[in-house]
Amino acid sequence: MKNLIKVFTIKKPHGIKGEVKVVGLINLKTYATVDNKLAFIKTGETFIPVTVVKVFGTIDKLVMRLKEYCNINDVIKFQGCDVYFKKDDVGDIPVLTSLIGYQVIKDDQIIGTVIDQLETKAHPILRIKDLQSDQIMLIPIVKEYVQTIDETTRSVILDKVI
Repeated sequence: MKNLIKVFTIKKPHGIKGEVKVVGLINLKTYATVDNKLAFIKTGETFIPVTVVKVFGTIDKLVMRLKEYCNINDVIKFQGCDVYFKKDDVGDIPVLTSLIGYQVIKDDQIIGTVIDQLETKAHPILRIKDLQSDQIMLIPIVKEYVQTIDETTRSVILDKVI
């Protein structure tokens, strides 16, 4: 299971037909690429293979339909579990990884460290601890504030600060 990548987390069942609400870790435009693909739901240390029929909804209300399950009682056990896909099936989809521990840079100076990453209905938000004053800043991950996220240097480069 080394070539698997976590793409969704199951929040809870949706309706009575075995669909589940999920939190996506990929960009909204790419959800259709996982339709009709083999996925693995991790429960404890076990990976359960399932076929994703369709992922639909809006960014804050994603629903995933699974081929093998058609009853709420069958999927309730998956609440809180992660959904993985083979890297080859997902392709070059940008996956949002945890940014906790990344350095935050503004005008070529390190201004703080990411201490938490929050999910809201609108967009993810970074909790940043200021190096100088130990104050906490909340910065939304949107193009108006975050210029780039560099995974090689583990840094978030800001365009402006709230």
